Amino acid sequence: MCGLSPVVAAYFAFVMTESTLLTELLALTAERTPQALALTSGASSLAYGDLSAGVGQFASGLLGLGLGRGERVAIYLEKRFETVIASFGAPAAGAVFVPVNPLLKPEQVAYILRDCNVRVLVTSPERFALMQDVLTECPDLRHVVVTDSAANLDQAGVNPNRSVTETPAGSLALTYWRDLLSSPPRPGHRVIDTDMAAILYTSGSTGRPKGVVLSHRNMVAGAKSVASYLENHPHDTLLAALPLSFVVVPIRDEQAIIDRLEYLRSHPEERKEMGKRARERALQYTWETYSTTALARVQEIFWPR
Repeated sequence: MCGLSPVVAAYFAFVMTESTLLTELLALTAERTPQALALTSGASSLAYGDLSAGVGQFASGLLGLGLGRGERVAIYLEKRFETVIASFGAPAAGAVFVPVNPLLKPEQVAYILRDCNVRVLVTSPERFALMQDVLTECPDLRHVVVTDSAANLDQAGVNPNRSVTETPAGSLALTYWRDLLSSPPRPGHRVIDTDMAAILYTSGSTGRPKGVVLSHRNMVAGAKSVASYLENHPHDTLLAALPLSFVVVPIRDEQAIIDRLEYLRSHPEERKEMGKRARERALQYTWETYSTTALARVQEIFWPR
């Protein structure tokens, strides 16, 4: 898939200074250059205007399902237009998006859904067919949005006429993507730049996956950072080689800061030489850019209890 990933989509330099929320990156670009190409997948493409419209329709659909402010929307899909629309649409509704690695097994996905109290799962008919048994173990899940038609559900082994599935925790409603996007327009919940925008999960290679909370400010700052050091311009085309759930740039930069702080903790003489001004600058940079994970590490190293 050739195009922009959920984190770096629409982060052109001329909108950077005006954006404080993740969704504003896309909305401002769509407003100024609606015909510009946003995404390409095979022979299909999507302009910024159409992408922004889809994001608004998806957000309205979530609100029509009764999704509350700050509630979680998990996206368990391969690289496709719906993945990007849902990744922007959830925060546009005032919710939090949780990208899930499409290579994970159903049990691993269910763990993530339970761990961060996911309310809505967006997935494909094929993945939903594999997930049906384990979804009963996710007590907070209320809605599953499937990306294709009833015919595709039937081919995947899912009864397309069963709109509601009963679980021990309550009813689990099944909604088609096209129906969700046909919901009447609704204003999203009010959010500010310090509100949660996403929860990104580690691979779990050394244990259970761990969620990293990112605010709108975190993600916009990460987009600015990427656009700056890669010297991106509006006419550039970026290749998304990894799954769109691999939003590696903020986590990688954050890990670099944490690694440096760990080094300073083991070298007290160098930490002392940094001085108060350097420590304050490190804290300020971390606060502006990264998650509470890095903030907690800063406090632990410089101001231990």
